[in-house]
Amino acid sequence: MRIRKLTALALSAVTAAVMAVSAPSAAAEGAPSLEVVFNKPTPRGTAGYDRAIENRLLQLIGQAASTSSIRVSLYELEDAQVVDALIAAKGRDVDVRVLSERCPWTAKRCETDLPEALRLVGKLGNAPDGKPRVVLCRNGCMGSQNEINHNKFWLFSEVSIGQTNVTNVVVQSSHNLGATTPGLADNMVISSGDAPLYQGYEHTWNTMRANELAGVTEGLWPEVDTAGTGDFSGHGGTVAAWRYPRQAKVGSVINDPVARSIAALDCSTGPEIHIAMAAWNGRAEVDKALLAKVDEVGANGKRCKLRIVTAGTPVNAVALEPDAAHPDRDVQLWTVTNNQLNGASGGLHSKYMLLSWDDAAGAHRVVHTGSDNFSNAAVVDADESALRITDPAVYETFKDNWQWLRAQNDLTANVLTDIPHLYEYSDKTVTPFTFGTTEYRTFRDPKHSGFKSPAVLSRKSVKGDFNGDGVLDIVTLNEDGLDAQSKKAFSFETFLGKPDGRYFPGVKSWKANSDWGWYSSMRLASGDYNGDGRDDVAALYTRAGTGEDWSYYTFLAQPDGTFTGPKRAFDSLPGWGRTSQMKIVSGKFDSDQRDDIAALYTYGDGDIGLHTFTSKADGTFNASFRSWKVGADVWGSGAPTTIVSGDFDGVGGEDVAALDDYANGAVGLHTMLSQANGGFNAPVGSWYAEGWGSAERMQLTTGDFDGDGRDDIASLYKYAFTSAEDAMMAVHIISTEASGKFSTPYRGWYGKYLAASVTVPTS
Repeated sequence: MRIRKLTALALSAVTAAVMAVSAPSAAAEGAPSLEVVFNKPTPRGTAGYDRAIENRLLQLIGQAASTSSIRVSLYELEDAQVVDALIAAKGRDVDVRVLSERCPWTAKRCETDLPEALRLVGKLGNAPDGKPRVVLCRNGCMGSQNEINHNKFWLFSEVSIGQTNVTNVVVQSSHNLGATTPGLADNMVISSGDAPLYQGYEHTWNTMRANELAGVTEGLWPEVDTAGTGDFSGHGGTVAAWRYPRQAKVGSVINDPVARSIAALDCSTGPEIHIAMAAWNGRAEVDKALLAKVDEVGANGKRCKLRIVTAGTPVNAVALEPDAAHPDRDVQLWTVTNNQLNGASGGLHSKYMLLSWDDAAGAHRVVHTGSDNFSNAAVVDADESALRITDPAVYETFKDNWQWLRAQNDLTANVLTDIPHLYEYSDKTVTPFTFGTTEYRTFRDPKHSGFKSPAVLSRKSVKGDFNGDGVLDIVTLNEDGLDAQSKKAFSFETFLGKPDGRYFPGVKSWKANSDWGWYSSMRLASGDYNGDGRDDVAALYTRAGTGEDWSYYTFLAQPDGTFTGPKRAFDSLPGWGRTSQMKIVSGKFDSDQRDDIAALYTYGDGDIGLHTFTSKADGTFNASFRSWKVGADVWGSGAPTTIVSGDFDGVGGEDVAALDDYANGAVGLHTMLSQANGGFNAPVGSWYAEGWGSAERMQLTTGDFDGDGRDDIASLYKYAFTSAEDAMMAVHIISTEASGKFSTPYRGWYGKYLAASVTVPTS
């Protein structure tokens, strides 16, 4: 179906250019103007910690002309600076009046009123009509049952900017003014000189106040959007506005303007939908419209493109992603864990949807934004207001902000390494998680993938980019139990990573049973052994007996992240050694850019040596050569040693580091820098600490976690606990120096996490 109503609206004249930081001075000359302001959060305590919206509001309050009026409708009014500014404006003979919810939404409503709002009540007193200037609403000002005044709009009848007076200023924001809301990612639009828009908001404010003071217990706005232009501002031009609560659908009329805009899109015009949404709890008409559009194919084969950034992992947003039944959907979703953008503060609280398409009538750019989330309550219960803007410059400003929000939570948008891991539940099911690394040397809370993989007897896991898309994946070797022939079975399962740190459900590729071999005899590593740009899996397979008879097998990755059957890549040589005395790790140790395998070997006399198996172009391995050997009196026991690989000195070619657990309780790292032929220099002690912690509580992984171009070591540290409720875990980063040695660890994340259930895949 071709778009009609929105096309007509989008063709309305655009009368003013829009700048994100411009003051609304154009209104002084009679032309309406628009301004857009965003909060772009950084961690609390940093220089850039953002109060852009609060600061712009303070500026407007300070500019309110004497004898002018300020009208405010807010969910929470707890910002002391804003309260002080409103009190000061009253002292300048500004008619200040406020509607605010009495207290935040909780399970037990209104046990304690908001203290700053109460302070404002006392300071502003009564209006000339004898009623309070500050009216604290209970269950919303329109009286909808068990809901809230969730509005975030401000009206300034006149502000003075230098020698110029600007009238009819409307501020529509997504931003609350609660005690903990500064620094959240939010958006705000300021319209100036648009008298119909101002008058529509003013009528809305007056009606809400009258309803609350009269004790109205139930109220809906009467507009039915039969023509597609039923906004309360009285016009359907560049800026139009809607108010809630209202009926979401009246007969066959979609009365939710956001859903109406989506439903009117024609996928044959190649429209793009960009959404940034704080809460997505199910907005029936919107969800129906989006679900229809992602599966619609235009007459020319084009599809609607949908890009979403949202807080949490809402099921209605996840339901739009491609899956086995709908592989061709053009949908990408970035979820923000625990409402965090950067791992320290800065939740996603923005609320907007952007639409763009080009057709024979021209280019169309639409912004929907307001106080309304994607929830049914935001339409039919709560007091809300929202704008639809068809100004291309405003669209581009919002699009730039959307790209910034996406980049903040896209793990591929920086050069930092993230930490994939598996969390195993008591029923043996698992969920893949990711600790996303931030530019602030911190980690976001672990990102949940939204599913549990079916239970198996046990798992071994490796990480790598197995489909070559630049995102880390996880592969598990599963012990599946008995198959239909009553033989012990096992299989590979691939969890492909998504750019935001979630994973697709697992896909099994290679399956085998005891006719091939034994699960317990396989030890895994991962790397690009054939140089095709995709990581493969290598298995060190121990045959029966003493372990002196063994082989490497390689499982080569396919473009979909599954694997070919095992390829026999190397057989042990007589008298070489036993697998029980080998600790292996993969890395690009020589100069050919294929991954190799290094083996730390403990000899029968206690001496320790490092051997390298370099790879061939077909994914098999050359016979090993030894780089060095030291006595047990120099190294100590090899049994408690853990090895990892990475480019620790930043000069190219990956190195090996060994974590030692000393008998005196100390822990330390040795660095073995690589040579061009894949061999290694002798180990150099690079970090040592007594009383730091226990090596057996550390799970290690490597990557560039601080952005200096050198790989570091991350340790997921499991603290002692008496019950699962008290379990705490930390992610420590052990940064590298230019020499390849290691610095004192620092903590990048700490929280309640049952680390005993966490497995960090090897590489």
